[in-house]
Amino acid sequence: MSLTKAPKRHRFPLSIINQAIWHYHRFNNSYRDIQEQMAFQGIILSHETIREWCHKFAYHFLNVIKKRERNPYDKWHLDEMNVKTNGQWFVFWRVVLQL
Repeated sequence: MSLTKAPKRHRFPLSIINQAIWHYHRFNNSYRDIQEQMAFQGIILSHETIREWCHKFAYHFLNVIKKRERNPYDKWHLDEMNVKTNGQWFVFWRVVLQL
């Protein structure tokens, strides 16, 4: 899930920008949380920089994430079966997803 064109006038490479934006949109982290995560990896940047990147590239990443998520209208069915074994009744359930 990367940007199609290299962003102009950015100090950091695309891989770092992608990672910061992806963490924000996918895991709903705050800008300061992402700043700490990047600092842990040795990449020092401001939470304001992350905010600007997220606003600039938001629609691209949201569209990609939405395409990969499961459709909320998927149907599933619950099958139930009663079985008598050695004089004792057991109930088995099975979920069947329609993909």
